[in-house]
Amino acid sequence: MVWRIGRGIGGWAAALVLAWAMIGAGAAQARSVALVIGNSAYKHGAPLLNPANDAADVGAALRRLGFEVIPLRNGSYDQMRRAMARFRRRAAGAEVAVIYYAGHGIGVDGETWLVPVDATLKNQDEVEFQTIPLSLALRSVRGATALRLVVLDACRDNPFLTKMAPAPGASRSFSRGLARVEPSGDTLVWYAAKDGSTASDGVGRNSPFTAAFLKHVERPGLEIGRFFRLITADVRKATREAQAPWQYGTRGLADFYFKPASGPVTPVAPTAIERDRVAFELAMSIEDAKSRAAALRAFLKRYPRSSLRRSAEIALKSAVKPIAIASTKPAAAETSSRFEARLRAAGKKGAKECAACP
Repeated sequence: MVWRIGRGIGGWAAALVLAWAMIGAGAAQARSVALVIGNSAYKHGAPLLNPANDAADVGAALRRLGFEVIPLRNGSYDQMRRAMARFRRRAAGAEVAVIYYAGHGIGVDGETWLVPVDATLKNQDEVEFQTIPLSLALRSVRGATALRLVVLDACRDNPFLTKMAPAPGASRSFSRGLARVEPSGDTLVWYAAKDGSTASDGVGRNSPFTAAFLKHVERPGLEIGRFFRLITADVRKATREAQAPWQYGTRGLADFYFKPASGPVTPVAPTAIERDRVAFELAMSIEDAKSRAAALRAFLKRYPRSSLRRSAEIALKSAVKPIAIASTKPAAAETSSRFEARLRAAGKKGAKECAACP
């Protein structure tokens, strides 16, 4: 994204101060987004009883918790991809991004795929062209700053595995359950059943996993780590140890609660580390080189210990023209002081003293 703001540093400074204030404003500006998919009515395989119910109930619970929910029931291949694209746009810059999928899923060659209701999967080569890779879901939650979570209540007894013809001239590896995943970037993936095993569809309105999720998600003051442990205990008990949910990936030390212990629902605010990343990207998005250089200097003052400091220093060198040796006062310092003056003129205390700074 390129910001086409006025070339003068004054116009840029006002916009940057406002944007950084929004970054530091915390929970008041927080946004939580969820994509909830339930695939029951498979056209070329055995239908599933509960996923549509699971998705409807999870979506309703997340709305009560303040989420913006993008629902999809019995999604085709095209519908699932469009919903994923819409969600990805909404998740960019959100504090919390959650994908909840209930339906068929398969593990092929060490990768997990979500099965749309219109998939035929007559032979093994059709997997990449008719199903949705888990990797796409992981990329779609990447834009969130505090919690990135993908939940798969999938890999119920799958009718496609037994009827798919072998791929011509190739041997493919199909796992009994979903494939193991190693997400990066503070992202969590929850499987209703550990990789290599299958999940129960259940005999009531909801699957055992979704029933446990719904039982605890609206409990006040339940930290996400304990939340998943309670889900695991409930599922193991309901299935008499036949099914054990599994978590993949890790996240930072900050606690997260779907519903805080008291007061109104407030999604978590981005951490200082996340704010420095957003601020750096904002500075780099400025088109005018002189204004971008001033923004990078302000970033270096505001976040002197940032892991992005070296990147900012390199970007600053490329944004500033070489200074003539005869100059008695470096042009860079002059630009920076003008920038600070503009900030003060705008009624701010300067980059170091901004009330919104961490």
